[in-house]
Amino acid sequence: MLSYQDMKLVCISYLDSFSAINQKRLLMALDSCEEMKTEREKKFRLYRILHLILWDFEEAIEIGFVNFINHKFPERLEAIEYHTLNKEINCFCDICKLMEMPA
Repeated sequence: MLSYQDMKLVCISYLDSFSAINQKRLLMALDSCEEMKTEREKKFRLYRILHLILWDFEEAIEIGFVNFINHKFPERLEAIEYHTLNKEINCFCDICKLMEMPA
């Protein structure tokens, strides 16, 4: 199971794929998570918003939101981590831009 920080990173990596209103919803949820004290509270809040905004993803609808989160999020995180370990110096790709964003 992913940590809150890992889930946050994956959510941000998907940000441009969401509709404008769901981008705002996700960013507001992430802001509210920063106010929470425990990992459990943060993850609960993030799961709640994901179950609302994942309607933007056809694949998530088809396989189910829980399956999408449990399978696609770790895959996406693995891709981000792989890139981080293997990127070229002075790489300016989208993943590198994402990693420069405040966590």
